[in-house]
Amino acid sequence: MRLLLVSLLFLALPELQPAAAQSPAPPADSVAARRTLARPAAPPRFIVDLTTANRNAYLMRAPDAADDHGYLGTQLTYQTRSGLYAGAYLNSSYGPDQPLFDDYEGTLGYAHAGHGPTEWSLQYTHLFVPANSKLLRATITDNVEASLTHDFDFVYASLTADAFFGGTRDVVLTWNVSHAFPLPVFAHDTLNITPTFELGTGTQRFYAAGLARRVQQQIATTKKNGLPGKTKTTSVLETPDTPGFTSTGYTLSLPISLDTRRSSFALIPAYLVPLHVPEWGNAEKLFYVSVEFTRRFW
Repeated sequence: MRLLLVSLLFLALPELQPAAAQSPAPPADSVAARRTLARPAAPPRFIVDLTTANRNAYLMRAPDAADDHGYLGTQLTYQTRSGLYAGAYLNSSYGPDQPLFDDYEGTLGYAHAGHGPTEWSLQYTHLFVPANSKLLRATITDNVEASLTHDFDFVYASLTADAFFGGTRDVVLTWNVSHAFPLPVFAHDTLNITPTFELGTGTQRFYAAGLARRVQQQIATTKKNGLPGKTKTTSVLETPDTPGFTSTGYTLSLPISLDTRRSSFALIPAYLVPLHVPEWGNAEKLFYVSVEFTRRFW
């Protein structure tokens, strides 16, 4: 069913046949989306980005390891000449007993790009998570994100700050450094090999909320005369101990992308090392691979 929907999406969009047919973290952080929004904002454009991976590597998104079968993400973005943009995102996790779409997102933002080596953006995202979704971020409803990037020639560095709101509140800082090695191919195409290091820091209350479990607890009652009463068993929700503001993990990745005039296709192998996860959380290192296709329309 999911493959059928993707096929219909390709058929419904005009001129989608590419001349040549791009990581972790929230969906708007895709390689192609960041690179596209970093370009000069004229003229208006519509961007379609499809990403699939064999693991839900983003710690705020990943379900229990046993239920993690990867995901398909669809990102639609429209940006104006002034730099204002709006986007919609649909996430569909693979595996049994999953809803067709288990995460919907709507984004409004502004990107100040194409005016020098330093660029910045600010955006607001509202999340719609169905009740039957297994995503741990179901306790989050809103996100405000600010990003600052600078091209030092020898390295491209960015700092992204996220504030999450809803049933829990968290602050996350993501540090990213990369360097692209472009290799011209054909007449107007470029093959980019971009070694990347990303470090996450912040609080993880949302993660702990997703790990909460019900336990049986003995409660002793006291009679009016002060004598011990009966002991009864009740079910309580227990949340694991959570580190304060600290490093949450780092990722080493090697995006390899083929960029044409209007399309890009990327293969992104990555190695994630979680750090200081909440008690009961998944602390195992994992290797995953993402495949990303982006099409830009003018």
